[in-house]
Amino acid sequence: TRKESSAASDVYKRQGVRIALGDHAMDVVWVRRLSDALRTLEQQSFEMVLLDLGLPDGDGISLLTRLRREWRRLPVLILSARDSLHDRLHGLDSGADDYLVKPFALAELVSRVRALARRSYGQGDGTLHLRGLSLHEPTRRVSVAGQNVELSRCEFDLLALLLRRMDRVVTRSGIEEELSLIHI
Repeated sequence: TRKESSAASDVYKRQGVRIALGDHAMDVVWVRRLSDALRTLEQQSFEMVLLDLGLPDGDGISLLTRLRREWRRLPVLILSARDSLHDRLHGLDSGADDYLVKPFALAELVSRVRALARRSYGQGDGTLHLRGLSLHEPTRRVSVAGQNVELSRCEFDLLALLLRRMDRVVTRSGIEEELSLIHI
């Protein structure tokens, strides 16, 4: 039937997005319902939300409004078949950071996710900030309140990792795995 065909197509698209982002070391948690999205956002920490506006149990714009109220810094990229200028402007004016119309090339999605991550986390020029701390990745310089701080290679990499993931819990095994990849 048509409904089964649509469901199968959705699975292929979802797997394509998951694989494309996974190939670039991005973890994906996929939920289909507004209620599941809210519960998942409350239980876990995320770096970004890819939001489809057509959710089976509600409109994605209502989720976006709540995201902006409760998780102000969390970047949101809308992925939607709604392609009219009005829909795109409404999504962006409601708080989305970017809007990508379906169907889209997976390479474009990956590129937009990376660009949004750079803009959202102060990495446009490779600098990460937290209060009075600045870490400039291209030059490997760290300063606190304007004063340079000398760090070993491992210390710098650890600090950069923690700053990039400051909104999430990072486990010891996760740190060890990430640092071992950097230091190969």
